[in-house]
Amino acid sequence: TYRQLDARANRFAHALIARGVGPEHLVAVALPRSLESVVAVLGVLKAGAAYLPVDPSYPKPRIAFMLDDARPTVTVDDPAMVTDAAGPDTDPATA
Repeated sequence: TYRQLDARANRFAHALIARGVGPEHLVAVALPRSLESVVAVLGVLKAGAAYLPVDPSYPKPRIAFMLDDARPTVTVDDPAMVTDAAGPDTDPATA
């Protein structure tokens, strides 16, 4: 449901904030198309950061160039990072 999606995105946002992510930060999301990728993008936005979509099927040199050029604060490349995120279900407070 949308309520479950919102709660999962909030938990992931809190986990990102605990890693130092916030406004003016960039998070690379390198996940295949899935529920976890949707939760990740929403969580990044709820944390106040911007996201860099990285298609995992891109050639490795292209991905390396993108990450080196953008220098994201965090790279989300494992669905477990999203599913195992711990935090409250409430909306995070961002500046």
